[in-house]
Amino acid sequence: AALRESGVGHAEDTWTRVAARIDQWTDAWRDARVSACLAARADELQARARGRCLDQDRWRLEGLLEVLVEPGRELANNAINAAAALPERDHCEEFARRPRALQGGESRELDELHRGLILARALAIAGRNDEALERIQAARAEAERLDDATARVEGLLVDGDIRGELGDYERSEALFAQAWFSALRSGHDRAAARAATELVEIVGVDRGEHARGREWGEHAAAMIDHLGADVTATMRLELTRSRALIDQEAAAYDDADAGLRRALDLAEETFGPAHPLVARSLNDLSVALYQRSRYDEARGYSDRALEVFAAAVGPLHPSYANALMSRGGLLLAVGDASGARQAFEEAARVFESAHGPDHRLVAIALGNIAAVLHAEGDFERARAYAERALAIGERVHGPQHTMVLNQRSSIAVMSLALGDSATALDQLQRGLAAAEEGLGPEHPLTSLLLVNLGAALSAEGRHEEALAASRRGLALVEALYGSDHLDVAFALVNIADTLHALGRDDEARPLAERALAIQERILGAANPTLSRSLTPLARILAARGEGVAAEGHLRRAIALLEPNPGSRDLPIALTELGSLLLAEGRESEAIAPLERAITLQVDRRGFTGTLARSRFLLARALDDTGSDPSRARTLAEQARDDLASSGERDAAKRDEITEWLTQRAAKR
Repeated sequence: AALRESGVGHAEDTWTRVAARIDQWTDAWRDARVSACLAARADELQARARGRCLDQDRWRLEGLLEVLVEPGRELANNAINAAAALPERDHCEEFARRPRALQGGESRELDELHRGLILARALAIAGRNDEALERIQAARAEAERLDDATARVEGLLVDGDIRGELGDYERSEALFAQAWFSALRSGHDRAAARAATELVEIVGVDRGEHARGREWGEHAAAMIDHLGADVTATMRLELTRSRALIDQEAAAYDDADAGLRRALDLAEETFGPAHPLVARSLNDLSVALYQRSRYDEARGYSDRALEVFAAAVGPLHPSYANALMSRGGLLLAVGDASGARQAFEEAARVFESAHGPDHRLVAIALGNIAAVLHAEGDFERARAYAERALAIGERVHGPQHTMVLNQRSSIAVMSLALGDSATALDQLQRGLAAAEEGLGPEHPLTSLLLVNLGAALSAEGRHEEALAASRRGLALVEALYGSDHLDVAFALVNIADTLHALGRDDEARPLAERALAIQERILGAANPTLSRSLTPLARILAARGEGVAAEGHLRRAIALLEPNPGSRDLPIALTELGSLLLAEGRESEAIAPLERAITLQVDRRGFTGTLARSRFLLARALDDTGSDPSRARTLAEQARDDLASSGERDAAKRDEITEWLTQRAAKR
């Protein structure tokens, strides 16, 4: 009844699945209890250890049943996974054969302590975090009073789990590290292995500190190897997956691909083909593949992930929505912005139904919708969605959380596209201050904010300040990831653009060429993202008088972008090609790309500056060829009007257009 009263769309379906799992588990537990009693005649010590283990399993079921009677959104969202996590039947037989299982005494106080720890876990699963934290603090205090090493370590592990679920990764890391050292000192090797495994994801993925995450991966792997068969397949799976995710974020793509495939194999071997953890691994692989432009493979894994999630938890469950989010990313990557937006919007509806409107997953979905709108050139709506995501993030996590800082960076990028560099600067400066204070000056997000700050300063004409910020960001990215990373390429392009604006094209050229080489190595030669290096490089080469090379780069960029005519980058590349052809006296050839650039921009928001440039260039081409002087004048007037509200920033461009119009009027 409590699940049905939770108000979430998948409640009825969830209860059906949970009830079936509980009935199945209860029957298996009863059989195991009978078997343990019969086995006591052969080996009393092992039978007693097995009985203790079965008692603890019963407490796990009781904890789950206790929270199932209280309605709540998070309970409904997590109930399937909680029921699936109940130990399998042979778990206690394996436990009883371990040497440590035959050691230690039993007491009513210790039993109550361990029951308290189990209930704290159940409360956390149900989303009753305040109660869970209160109970875990009481249990940890009791473990200290009783001087029970096992309970002390377990308390730290449960506390770390809860803090991680709440997004307090710093506190979670501290608790898991304390559990690691406490477990080592007391000889609880399996608990030490679990603590180290948790730290791989907390440090290397959630906190983005790849080098330290990899160090914890070495500790966890060594401990798991030491334990051998005395470790669960789930722990091996989680370690394999977390290490692969770090490799993915650090652009070690071949290692990430191999690791994620091993994780999928482990999940299928352990749980069969239709388990949520199998679907999670399928989804991980889909994301990794589409980020490397292997779109057909990615779609196959995405299809399978959605199918398994739909069968295992239903299409209204947050886990299914997570797979929809990945599907949206894939669709956006292949240029299907409409399909991507639909996937993200459906995910947002599921998350809001499951968690309520003020939840981090709702914010992430809104941020993804903003990214699609940005890609479509609808920058005003994109910024509005990003601002909604930022507001939720600040309410949930506070001003220094990584999600909040990412949204500030996104709002800044969208503001730059709208020509609102003042808002962009404000968001980036606030974000940078929060990142340096909360995350430290060497965090990956600090580098992103610095590079984007450079772009905003350059848009304001503050090029020397822009160079300083972007170079700081580049140095930090290279220190974090090495010299061959996509974030390095992003920073290099920003610096090259700024140097070009300063007329320092000899310095700009090798940076743009290096950025292109990095992108080609990582993404392959056919990825449309390459246009973001090709177009700036062409602009630099054209300024140096290397028109043939510049034209080749621009035509390549346009060919890469053609499958997605909604891309913001396509009209920019077409305009640059028109500008180059016009400068070379090839006015007739310049007309077609400029006409197309205008068509792609004319009814879309956020293209004011680029559209004005396209119109003025086409006006010049039409006038020079004498093909349509009247339309040329109209286009130039439109370009001047486009820039009327941009203030001092575009004063020189307006003056150039006005002078051109005056000269043409004098000739008539």
